[in-house]
Amino acid sequence: MVVSGLRDFVLEGLDGAPIRLAAGGPTLLALVAASGPLVEQLDGLEGLWRRYRPRRLSVLGIVSPEFAEAPLPPPLELAALLRGRRELSFPVSLPISATGPTRHPLFRWLCGPDSPFPGAPRAPFEKWLCDAEGRLVGRFAAGLPPEAPELVSAVADRAS
Repeated sequence: MVVSGLRDFVLEGLDGAPIRLAAGGPTLLALVAASGPLVEQLDGLEGLWRRYRPRRLSVLGIVSPEFAEAPLPPPLELAALLRGRRELSFPVSLPISATGPTRHPLFRWLCGPDSPFPGAPRAPFEKWLCDAEGRLVGRFAAGLPPEAPELVSAVADRAS
């Protein structure tokens, strides 16, 4: 599969609906988890999305079984777990593999040797930023909260 950018990917949401990536504005992709030491970042992602949504920012949470602290429940239960603890309104994908030989093509593109930011994801809440044209323009460590000035600045610079 030759990938020209984020627009080449369609994921399935926890609700079963397709999620089309790069819909005309910047996109922030984040590995998310329903529990763990960084789970409060869900609130920060929601806040960032609400703040820049009028400027066409898309935020997508991606669940990966490699970073789950326990076996993942079925999709609707996972959605309820994520949304039950937080008021999340940005989309979250069905679980996809982020590492190893079965990693999803999206993660091959985000993290593979041809990426401007190569290297396997290390933890939940690692984040990637794509511009409005679907080009990968930033990668942010899991420990960097969504409210961090460098992440907010990167999003603001690309949100029209």
